[in-house]
Amino acid sequence: MAKLFYVDSSVLVAILLEEQGYLEAQKILSKQLSLQSSTLLQAEIFSVCIRENIETQYAIELSESISFFSPTNLITELEKASKLGFVRGADLYHIASALYLSNNNPKELSFFTLDKRQVECAKKCGFKIVSI
Repeated sequence: MAKLFYVDSSVLVAILLEEQGYLEAQKILSKQLSLQSSTLLQAEIFSVCIRENIETQYAIELSESISFFSPTNLITELEKASKLGFVRGADLYHIASALYLSNNNPKELSFFTLDKRQVECAKKCGFKIVSI
C-alpha cells in the first residue's frame, strides 16, 4: 500500500447501509494505520443517515478513525482530474482532494472507492486503487 490512504464517501455509505461488500470494506479500513478524507465525506454520510433514518451517532463512530482535511483551493487539482473523464461533482471533489493530499504525487496514495466511474478517473490520475 501507498503511504497515504484516502477513503471516499461511497465506502462509508456502503457500510452504513450494509450494502453488498460492506464487511470486506470494514476489514480493509480496519487494516489501515492512517485513513484520510475530505470533510465532504462527513456531510455525505450525515445526509445518508438523515435520509435513511439512521442514528447520526453511528456515522460519527464510523468516521472516528479518519483524519479529515478541508483544502481551501482545489482549482489546479480539479482542472487536472476533470480532464481525465466525467465524474459527478462530489466524486470529482474527492479525487481533487486526494490529489491535494498527495501533493500531486498520486503514486503515494491509495484511493478507496466503490464507485466504478470514480475508479476509472482515479486510475487515470495515477492513484493506487483499492476497491472490492
